[in-house]
Amino acid sequence: MGYALGKLKNLDKKFKEFARRFTAKTVPPEARNENPALELSVEKRVFKNQVTLSIKVKNTGSCSIVLPNAALGLVIEKKVNGEWVPYYRPVSAQVLITIEPGESREISLRIVKLEEGVYRATVSGWSKITLKQATATSTEFEMP
Repeated sequence: MGYALGKLKNLDKKFKEFARRFTAKTVPPEARNENPALELSVEKRVFKNQVTLSIKVKNTGSCSIVLPNAALGLVIEKKVNGEWVPYYRPVSAQVLITIEPGESREISLRIVKLEEGVYRATVSGWSKITLKQATATSTEFEMP
């Protein structure tokens, strides 16, 4: 009985320490009506055996949006049997990129020997304060 009581006291101490370190914060009133939104456009240039994609991401929402990496969280998807499957994710630095309302970022990719097919680009991020998801998908484009 004494052993169990000692364990419970130790657990109580750890909970109190946790509660002291981590406090829940409420969402500020100005962020409660935020509207995270992204717009994505793709421009392609086809050369002999390579394709260059210029991808522009614009924050069209009312709040700051965080993207997960230097490649803006970009994924190139290919349509296979009527379903979209990830085809290419650029290698990039794992740093958080913040885009303010009205701001744009652009990335260019050069892909060699791209398979023929129908593709699209997607990016995903989240609002800086409420962590609401923001995703954008480009129009479909054919290669090559």
